[in-house]
Amino acid sequence: MVKMRLQCDMEISNRALPSHNLKSSGRCSRGYLSIGQNPGSTNKQRTVYIMLCTAKDKTGTKYVVKDNVEKVFCNFISEGKTTIRFKEPQVDLHISKADSIQLKSFLTVLKASLKGECPQQKSNLSTLSAITPKQIENSKKKLTILKRQDYPILKGFPFSLVSLKIIGCHIKKLDSRIPSLKYLQHLDLADNVLQELPEAFSRILLTDLILKGNQFSNFPQILLEPPLCDNLTVLDLSSNQLQRLPSHIDNLRKLQILKVSRNQLKQLPINIGNLSSLKNLDISNNQLPLLPANFIKLCLHELDLSHNSFSTTPHRILRQCLELPSLQSICVKFIINNKIPYCETMYRDLHELIRSHKRCWCGKVVVAKFIHCIYHASISFMVASLLSTSEKTFPLEAYFCSQKCFDRFTQKQFQSPLVT
Repeated sequence: MVKMRLQCDMEISNRALPSHNLKSSGRCSRGYLSIGQNPGSTNKQRTVYIMLCTAKDKTGTKYVVKDNVEKVFCNFISEGKTTIRFKEPQVDLHISKADSIQLKSFLTVLKASLKGECPQQKSNLSTLSAITPKQIENSKKKLTILKRQDYPILKGFPFSLVSLKIIGCHIKKLDSRIPSLKYLQHLDLADNVLQELPEAFSRILLTDLILKGNQFSNFPQILLEPPLCDNLTVLDLSSNQLQRLPSHIDNLRKLQILKVSRNQLKQLPINIGNLSSLKNLDISNNQLPLLPANFIKLCLHELDLSHNSFSTTPHRILRQCLELPSLQSICVKFIINNKIPYCETMYRDLHELIRSHKRCWCGKVVVAKFIHCIYHASISFMVASLLSTSEKTFPLEAYFCSQKCFDRFTQKQFQSPLVT
């Protein structure tokens, strides 16, 4: 018995509506697509149907297959997408987010049925049946869990989930089943007791991740690994115990919203200004005394810097060291510029220089030869809405690889610094 049932997103569009100046009201919904015969059909009445079943239409809507399928669009089967055009009624069935292998098998059976035959003989094609409550549960796109007793310990998560919220359930360790949810895009784990994320977490193609109100003392480095870092647009790590953000935070190239308020941040990474997609940044209620000069490269819609410990130290050069670079600093620059892997057990002084390296305004690595300055400047030009206390200017910390870069910066950006 050939039983062909495909789980996918489905949308019906009526081709006759545009001729009457009407728009199709069809909406995409998750459900099951089946191909088979009506229950109780005799050998002479083996009409093959395609049946659509969703949570709202459990009994299903049937479409005759033979002499009624005008065309099947197969250009994007490898992406789990196809469109089936019916003659009567004049509708197009748009299929997406289907397993590509199962979709190919489904279309193979459909093609054979259109020719009046079927793999393993037509008599073995299964009869159509309505979907069960369990199948409806498995086709869910959204799930919210607010109580520990509602956690699906035994039955598991619906594999079609797009949005999952597990809030205030005192979870100490991430469920190993969550990284296998391949359709998951929005994950909210707020107000739990998580301290780390597993390595498998980087496999999830998340766009939104909420981790506020947990117990992270270190930024989860797994968030900087592909493919996750290539998709993440919203990251909320508010109300944790973070003391620093990673030096490679610019790996999050698509990040648009970053919230790290109510932590213990004492400095920001020097390349935070490289987050070119960032629009909303909340770093309020931390312990920041300075902002990196690279910070003013951001172009934000909203910025919250309130309740920090910004320094009131006047403009000054903290250190000026422009002698010839040592062999050690040349080695460090070579390792960083060429992204050469290194281990923490290497020569201690060399490792410390790599870990603490800075970057000049021009982008070059700064190790031993540099000028180190603090400026006070207004940052209102880089943000549409600035949420702060009474500060009108903020201290910016800058490193320069040469006197030439220093002079160019002071001429183009601010007034010349006061030397103390």
